[in-house]
Amino acid sequence: MKDPSTRFLVIHFFLELKSKPGSTPKPPSILGDFRERSLFTQLLQGLVRYDRLLEEEIKRRLLRNKKLQKSVSAILKLGIFELLFMEKIPARASLHQAGWLSERFRVKAAKPMINGILRKLLEELDQGYDPKMTHSFEIYHSFPSWMLERWKTQYGEHQALELCQFSNQFQGVHLLLHDPEKQNLVLNEFSDLSFAYEPHAVIPRMFVLHDGKGFIKTKAFQKGWISVIDPSSVLFMLWAAPFFQGKVLDVCAAPGGKSLMIAALGKVDSLYLNDVSRHRIKRIQENIQRTGISPSAILQSDGEKLPFDKHHFDTVLIDAPCSSTGTIQKNPDIKWTASEKTLLKHLELQRQLLDEGARILKPGGTLIYSTCSLEEEENQNQVESFLARHTGFFMKKRPSDSAFFELDDWTNEDHSFFQILTGSKWGGFFGAAISCDHA
Repeated sequence: MKDPSTRFLVIHFFLELKSKPGSTPKPPSILGDFRERSLFTQLLQGLVRYDRLLEEEIKRRLLRNKKLQKSVSAILKLGIFELLFMEKIPARASLHQAGWLSERFRVKAAKPMINGILRKLLEELDQGYDPKMTHSFEIYHSFPSWMLERWKTQYGEHQALELCQFSNQFQGVHLLLHDPEKQNLVLNEFSDLSFAYEPHAVIPRMFVLHDGKGFIKTKAFQKGWISVIDPSSVLFMLWAAPFFQGKVLDVCAAPGGKSLMIAALGKVDSLYLNDVSRHRIKRIQENIQRTGISPSAILQSDGEKLPFDKHHFDTVLIDAPCSSTGTIQKNPDIKWTASEKTLLKHLELQRQLLDEGARILKPGGTLIYSTCSLEEEENQNQVESFLARHTGFFMKKRPSDSAFFELDDWTNEDHSFFQILTGSKWGGFFGAAISCDHA
């Protein structure tokens, strides 16, 4: 039976994430069957998303404030998560697997305690126990209290609570079709491979895979007909498309999703791609080779000190490093790896990137700034601060006759910048277009 190895890997990766925080890993190649890969993703994402709730559920059932071994705690969290959220898994299977895991992780002495806590929870659930009614909102939805309070201050209580709820919903793998003429070929291949997918509810030529297993090996991906990209990024690029023209620089280009969309725009004469990291440059090169686009140059340089003279580009895109709070749907560990002190650690870098972008921008050109952040300090405040430092720069509005103008139903009312908040169909994203009228 292969299923227990799936749970073993879930515990292994969860413990690794706790000791070395980073993005939630993809299912390992050892899991060949898509059902095992799907279970791996559901369980690991669940442990990371609901870590605070699961911790509280353990504390409620310990006789004393006993410090547990990390592996014992992880096994308990997995069992509790399954009993609370995985209705299709029989309770007896969850209890059996927890016992098996205690043996595999060499904590067999804790097996009676693990079994007792899980049986007690099962008994309470049968009697009507509802953790949603027992715990506070931030504990049940497993958000740091400080993060929820930040969002309440920025967006109001109702919107902040919705942000937490939507941020806990994993949206699947999103693929964008680059060439509409290839759609039938792509979808036929998906059907032949029994891929479970559906069209995105709003974005044209975007498809959502329920399980990401195998799409990288498809002809559609290898030939560059499709690419992985966040729907929020696509919405932003559709909004920003009218601003891209002439000689364009993408300052923080990796992994290259936005660059692929820029390359397809008719008013773009030349495209330069830059990133500071050699590893990230390699990802750009892989995407370029796969899709066949031909940028004018690929550079590895510090975005704060770009190797270009003053007034060099017509359009400069700065998709800046940020807190990434708009991506918690796919990176739930952000809730626990960020702190109130470190959340805004990129503010100075963002400021310097904007100043350098202004230096190399031609008079009359457009400086496009974007983040996947929900935090106003990284978004509106950063843009307002830039405008205060640079006289002669101003916000540009998107022309009302441009394609896909219905996007403005999701942006702010005066259309002077782009912002969507994390919702049921996409994560959060911010963008602004800034121009200068003199040298």
